Amino acid sequence: MANAFLQNSTKRKGNIYLCAHKDEMGYLKNRDKSKYFFEASSNLFSNDNKKIIATTPFDSYSKSEIISYWRRKWEKKFRISPHETTTCYYENGCGICEACLKRAIYLTAAGYNIKSRYKINPFKDPSGLIIKKWIPNIISNQISRSNKLDFLIAIEESIDIVPRAVRDFFENLPKQTLKTMKKRRKEIELIELS
Repeated sequence: MANAFLQNSTKRKGNIYLCAHKDEMGYLKNRDKSKYFFEASSNLFSNDNKKIIATTPFDSYSKSEIISYWRRKWEKKFRISPHETTTCYYENGCGICEACLKRAIYLTAAGYNIKSRYKINPFKDPSGLIIKKWIPNIISNQISRSNKLDFLIAIEESIDIVPRAVRDFFENLPKQTLKTMKKRRKEIELIELS
């Protein structure tokens, strides 16, 4: 639709901005959230008379960084909180699905309080995703640095409600990981989008 508007405008150049963050941009052909998609779309939309670029302003930023920036810079200005949105596979904030867990991780790492925002707090690990998926992925380095640290920050913030196995995992982290978590907190809090 944006391309149709730009094709009918008198301007010879235009940009179409889509939302895709750093972790979504890593795959060669990850549907509509990849460098390949943006390049292919730009080529498709452009012609001899028009230069139209499809891009994302968030390709260098993690979800937590974007959410933190929103909290600090835009939430009051636009009067919209992430708590007014949902990212649940069942559209009800179940707290059981992976979408709810990911949302809780990134909101918590970005400085939001998620208590009482879900039917079941995802950090209680009702579906076993933390123990069966996230922790094994961290141990085997199957997860990006920022996602790993954001997860650990969220676990630390929720340590009083996580299952004992998760608490044990966290308490046995190397001291260097804890130092890196402090640095990551500062990265998230001080991020400035360009």
